[in-house]
Amino acid sequence: MLKDLKIGTKLFAGFGIAVLSLIVLLIFSIVNLSSLNDEIDDLAHDKFVKVVWANNIIDAVNNEARAIRNIALTDDLTEKENTKRRMQQDSQTVNENYDKLEEKITTPEGKNLLAKFKDIRFNEYSPAREKYLNLLNSGDREGAVRVLMSEVREAQTSYIESIENIINYQTKLTEDAATAADETYSSASLMMIILGIAVTAIVIFLAFNLTNGIVKPINMVKDRMTQLESVCLTNLGNGLVAMAKGDLSVKVEKATKHLHLDMKDEIGQMAKVFDSMLTKAQGGIDEYEKVRTNIGDLSKEATKLIADAQNGLLDNRGNASKFEGAYKDIVGGVNELLDAVIKPVQDGTQVLEVMATGDLTVRVHGEYKGQHAKIKNSINKLGDSLESLIKEVTEAVAATASASTQISSSAEEMAAGAQEQSAQASEVASAVEQMTSTILQTT
Repeated sequence: MLKDLKIGTKLFAGFGIAVLSLIVLLIFSIVNLSSLNDEIDDLAHDKFVKVVWANNIIDAVNNEARAIRNIALTDDLTEKENTKRRMQQDSQTVNENYDKLEEKITTPEGKNLLAKFKDIRFNEYSPAREKYLNLLNSGDREGAVRVLMSEVREAQTSYIESIENIINYQTKLTEDAATAADETYSSASLMMIILGIAVTAIVIFLAFNLTNGIVKPINMVKDRMTQLESVCLTNLGNGLVAMAKGDLSVKVEKATKHLHLDMKDEIGQMAKVFDSMLTKAQGGIDEYEKVRTNIGDLSKEATKLIADAQNGLLDNRGNASKFEGAYKDIVGGVNELLDAVIKPVQDGTQVLEVMATGDLTVRVHGEYKGQHAKIKNSINKLGDSLESLIKEVTEAVAATASASTQISSSAEEMAAGAQEQSAQASEVASAVEQMTSTILQTT
């Protein structure tokens, strides 16, 4: 799916997922920190302060117990008054902290403990203390001491035990809250670590895939372009240079392959442009190979024509049907050139062959120029010269024959003449007839 997205969309989606993951981690952290903060706030401002208030009560009770004991040991009225004021202050402290506990304690067990504390205070401890103070005020120190050592001490023990129960209970609640807060912290820390690892893994995965999805195809395009430039185009250039020098042995291979990247982003578009450019470049290589083949065939055809001409096979021609375009025109032109060169020779040969049979009336009638015209004119002049010569010879033979006849006739008339002259005349006639026969055979 990512390969169909634009690079900007991929990056936006990747960063968006990363930011969304960080936001989820942040929200989870805030929620857990808020929960932890609530627990710590409850621990610090509720459970812990209840323990403090309960401890304030037990401190005030202990102070009051000491004051109750000390007031029986002194006869100093001023000291007694001071001790009574401290007892009142301690009692006030107990009241204030009790009111706070009563307001804040909400659990049933806590309320029961507080109610028990209140009952012991007002129904056991306070009556025993008042009885003790009344005996002191009446001057019955011994009776007061007996009450102190018995009733007051027992009530005081129950009183302190009840407040200690409250302290222990609130301490337990505090410890439980601390344990819950610690568990919340541990759970939150673990979940934050897990989420952090997950977010980091997601970010790394997205970064790797996005980077790999961008860098890998770009490197493929770069490598193919480098190969196209350094191999195909360079070899094609070298082949063209060699061809320009007449060397047709350089063959160019289509070494670079198409990318065929199935991507619709900018890289896919660039790959399609490269594939199109590569197709055109390889088309150029194909055309180079066709040209190389055509020129090679043309060279072979020309070599064959030259060899045929050297062997006297002047009637052979190049096969123009094997070629197209300019190559066909070149072969046809060479054929026409051969026709133009050989035609006057053929015409002259035919005329000479006819003349050799004794017909000296034939002539070369074709329209030729240049050297061919000279050949035509020379053959025709030769015919004219031979025809004139034969005519003259024929006339000479005829004249000689007539003279021979006249001589023969005179010899017969002069039969009586000397035999030696008759024999000479016969020899002359025989020589003339032989010459005439020789001339006729020559023509």
